[in-house]
Amino acid sequence: MPLKFQKYLLGGALSTGFDITIFNLLVYFLNINYLISNFISFIFAMLIAFFFHKYITFSNISNNSIMYTFFLFLLTSISSLIINSLLLYTLITYASLNPFIAKFIQVAIMIIYNYMLLNKFVFKLS
Repeated sequence: MPLKFQKYLLGGALSTGFDITIFNLLVYFLNINYLISNFISFIFAMLIAFFFHKYITFSNISNNSIMYTFFLFLLTSISSLIINSLLLYTLITYASLNPFIAKFIQVAIMIIYNYMLLNKFVFKLS
């Protein structure tokens, strides 16, 4: 397994840990709707992932501004949020899965999709 992908998995594990923790706190302790909780937890995880992937995974030290790079990252994250929300909705509503289990399945599906976007689009062009 390439070192860059191993770093991606480590950064992904870190941001996913925050994502799942915040999601569960919001759903199970604050009784916030799972889709709203998913959006909030996703935002926190996205910020952690951006800085980890920019400086550690992809070692991106380009001359482009951090705002430009973050804008590209944000675009890919929005597409990811749409897809992961649809997956979560489908798994909970139609497959009748527990939100906690559905969240883990959704995360597993999104790992490769996100890596490809970051590697080929965000940190290659920025």
